Amino acid sequence: MLIATLTSPPDAAAAPPAPPAASANVAEVAEVAPPEVARVAALALTRLRMTTIAICASLPAAAIYAVLRDSVAGVVAVAIAEALVATVAVMTRRGHIPATRAPVMHLAVWLVVVTTVFVGVALYRDPTLLLITALLVVSYGSVQLDRRLLYVGFGLTVAGWIVVALAADIPLGHDHGLVLAAAFAIGHVVSRSSTLFLADAEHHRAQTEAMRAVAEERSRQLESALTAAKREIAERERAEQEREQLRDQFLAAQKMEAIGTLAGGVAHDINNVLAGILSMAELCRDDAPPRTREDLDQIIASCQRGAALTRNLLAFSRRRPATQGPLRTAQVAQGVVALLERTLPKRIELVTHLDDDGVVLGDADQLTQAVVNLCTNAVDAIAGSGRISLFTRRAELTPDAADALHLPPGRYAVIAVGDTGAGMDDATRARMFEPFFTSKPLGKGTGLGLAMVYGTVEQHRGAIDVVSTPGAGTTVTLYLPVADVALPAEATTPTPAPAPRRHRVLVVDDEAIIRSMTRRVLEKAGHEVVAADGGEAALAAWRATPGFAVVVMDMSMPGMSGAQCFTALRALAPTAQVLLVSGYTDDHDLRSCLASGAVGFLPKPYDRADLVAAIDAIVSGRPLPDAVTAGA
Repeated sequence: MLIATLTSPPDAAAAPPAPPAASANVAEVAEVAPPEVARVAALALTRLRMTTIAICASLPAAAIYAVLRDSVAGVVAVAIAEALVATVAVMTRRGHIPATRAPVMHLAVWLVVVTTVFVGVALYRDPTLLLITALLVVSYGSVQLDRRLLYVGFGLTVAGWIVVALAADIPLGHDHGLVLAAAFAIGHVVSRSSTLFLADAEHHRAQTEAMRAVAEERSRQLESALTAAKREIAERERAEQEREQLRDQFLAAQKMEAIGTLAGGVAHDINNVLAGILSMAELCRDDAPPRTREDLDQIIASCQRGAALTRNLLAFSRRRPATQGPLRTAQVAQGVVALLERTLPKRIELVTHLDDDGVVLGDADQLTQAVVNLCTNAVDAIAGSGRISLFTRRAELTPDAADALHLPPGRYAVIAVGDTGAGMDDATRARMFEPFFTSKPLGKGTGLGLAMVYGTVEQHRGAIDVVSTPGAGTTVTLYLPVADVALPAEATTPTPAPAPRRHRVLVVDDEAIIRSMTRRVLEKAGHEVVAADGGEAALAAWRATPGFAVVVMDMSMPGMSGAQCFTALRALAPTAQVLLVSGYTDDHDLRSCLASGAVGFLPKPYDRADLVAAIDAIVSGRPLPDAVTAGA
């Protein structure tokens, strides 16, 4: 059925088409969805326009035939038919006839033409003209899609034949009936074929539309899947990059841990060696002639530089005991400026801008050494003349800026060192803080300077930002969290201490040279000294002659460690005054001993003046010198 096909949903249209029902007609088109109705009606209207044009073109021949038969009535009938059909043609062209009325107008036009033929038959009494109505029946079937109107036209044709035959007394034979019957059959077949063709066309059109809709939907699904795939690929690439970054950070952390382990392993032994050399040089200096004293001063200075190196190594590996206190970053920078003004090559200009308002909790020695290392690298990066800039200021890091530096938002003190040197490429900048990595020529650097800077800043819970352009220079900025603490009051001139009295001191150290030099230093200061080479010997000495005023105990000893000896000694003599010393010690053991009653900690190598001052302060109850970390 035409209507069933035109109203099929896309899914149904996609199925194999079923034969249209024989009862389809144009009247059923009214039940079709609006787009299909419009298409069928437009087709009917087009057929009406073409039919009226064809009839208007053929009627003049009928008029000529009437003139040849000298029939005025025939000419008038043809003229009336021409006028009526022309009127319909003009109305159709101008759109005055609705498309849904086209089937009715087809019937009306066909009746006008058939009536004109019947008038001619009656006027001319020519039965052969009735055969023209058979042709009109066939043509009417080819243009009329409404089955009911088709059969109405067929019925009126039969009635016209009968009326004309009776009125004009024209005999009708069997051949006339056969011709008319054949015309009706052909007209019906032609109409039915047109209807089926339209139904089939609409069915295929519906299938095409459904396939197009499915294709568009699949295309949208494909685009959505492609977008999702691109997003997933981008996320995987980002995850892979993050994984690579984490792997690089892990490798860097392993390298840092390796150098930290190395630093912790050698720091104690190196500091013991330096302590022995330093003590011996200081003792010899007192009685040495001036020329020899100058040489001993160089030895002492070298020992102090070696001690600074081990301190920085331990700071880098976070294994040095914390000695942080409130300080201004500008004071750190001023100390570096004072050093640079004496040592900076004349070809390099130093530019400073120091804001004295950034108070941090830090180790002045470590921070000073970190800034010195940065300035040393800046000097090495400048081949000819150039400029080094040193700035201090305060900064308020927003959440985005702090996140980029892996810091919490807030206030930070900033120390920035810039230069106009050669700069660095991305590969060098990525590795600049790695231990033992250096871009300097052989013999110009160890690759530990910037690694120590990194360790110092990390120990101070800060961050480093590096901006470098090859050929344009480098700026390294240190961010240190601002501390809401007050600076200590300015130191007043101390009252001269009374001459030290003679006290008994127990020195516990596994290094013979340290025991010997410490003994000589303290005996020269007027104290009585008993030396023990280990924890067991120290406990035996205390049991043999108890009552030592001070015990100077090394924390790192084989066998019984300093922490174990301290615990045993406090159990034996709870009031014993113990001063801990070591070139390297585990932070946990040190904090435990200081919290358990040790009076202080003096790191090796120490000046003899600091050792003597510490013992005098302990026995007299005065504050400990700055070099000593006080206990709880």
